[in-house]
Formats: sequence, structure tokens, C-alpha cells
Amino acid sequence: MRKSRGEGKQVKKEHSSLEDLSKDKTEFKEKEQAMCDSNKISKDSNRKGEKVRSDYYFIAIVFLMLICAFLIGFFYVRQKTLSAYQYYYNNYKFVRYGNFWNLTLKNGYFEEQWVLRYSPRELLDIPVIGNMSDVFKSKDYVYITFNPFDEELSYVALAAGDLSIGLSRFLNKKPIAACTQQDDQGCLSVKIVNCSSEEYKEEPIIFLNHKSPTMLIFEDNCVIVQGYGFELLRSVDLLMLKYYGVMK
Repeated sequence: MRKSRGEGKQVKKEHSSLEDLSKDKTEFKEKEQAMCDSNKISKDSNRKGEKVRSDYYFIAIVFLMLICAFLIGFFYVRQKTLSAYQYYYNNYKFVRYGNFWNLTLKNGYFEEQWVLRYSPRELLDIPVIGNMSDVFKSKDYVYITFNPFDEELSYVALAAGDLSIGLSRFLNKKPIAACTQQDDQGCLSVKIVNCSSEEYKEEPIIFLNHKSPTMLIFEDNCVIVQGYGFELLRSVDLLMLKYYGVMK
């Protein structure tokens, strides 16, 4: 019986040792698993950190690209706007203000602004026949004549007004109003002058011909400024710029 008890104690001791060993193995596995999980979490955290940094870099690059695109667009639009509203033509400066163009002219030590409806670039398509006679330079006056029976004389009046200002202020020429034929109203007090008038063949005459097509015709002592509606005003500006020497 004592032997049996000793053997029981031995078995019990061995069983306890086995339990302790199993428990140690379980704890070791748990610690190992915990370390693996910790490493995994650390790696996942590093990956997440790298991803966040990568996202920040991407956002920063996109932001810089947007700024560059904005600046390029801004300077392009600004340059385009300047080129559309200000330029030089044959060393003469044209600047657009509203619906008109300002031509800067030097008069001695002073600068004057000649207000025009059109700039040279808008007049290049107008046909020009012949050349201006020297009589327009030698005389200090110019006859401005028109047909009083034309339709819509408001455009003719605008053209005559633009011509008169340009001739008197910038070309030192006295504009003299005339009609191509007599009527019962506006032409009673002015001379009857046309390009075929024999008595005026040595006089500078500008005939405002309110009809299409738009063009300038130089015939000896007469210039026919032709156009319908606002086209007549385009022809007037072309004549003035050629008269002054801005356009050849």
C-alpha cells in the first residue's frame, strides 16, 4: 500500500509537471502571438503613416499644379486683353477706351489724343483705288459734300462731323460744307460741289457717298468716301489715317 501511495504521488507529481509544461507552452504561444500581433500592428501603422504622407504629397502636388494653371491662365488672359486693347501701328500708339480708339499724336512738346471709331487693323480690308492728290496737302481747306437726297442721312452727318474734327484739329484744314445738288432745306445756304464740277476741279473735295460697297476712291482732286451705315464711318477713319500718314 505504501508503494502504491508513493507511486500515486509520483504520478501526481509527473501530471503536475506536465500541466505546468503545457501551461508554459500556452503562455509562450500567447506571448509569441502577442508579439506577432504587435509587429503586425506596427507594420500596419507604418503603412498607414506612409499612406497618409503619400496622400499629403499628392494633395500638395495637385494644389501646386492648380496654382500654376491659375497663374498661367491669368497672365495669358491679361496679355490677350492688352494685345486686344492696345497696340502700335507704324510707331503710332492706339489704345481702346470703351467703343473708341485713342491715337496719341505729338504736337511739338505736347501730346494730343485723336479719338477714332476704328483702328488700322479694322480698316485693312477696305479697298482703296488711286492715290491722294497733292491738292489735299497744298490747300488749307477741304470741301465736304454729300447728296441731300440719300437715305438715312444721320450716318452722313456723323461722318461729316468726324471728318470736320479730324481736318480742323489734327490736319489744320478748314472743312467747308457743301451739297452735290440743291434741295429745299439744308443746302440752300451752301455751295453746290461735286466731283465733276468744272469750277472746282482744282479744289480738294471729299464726297460722302452713302452706299455699298465700302471703299475709298481717289480721282484727281476728289476723294469718294463710300460705305453704307457704319461702313461709311469706317471709310472716313481710313481716309483720316491715310491723310495724316499713319496708314500708307
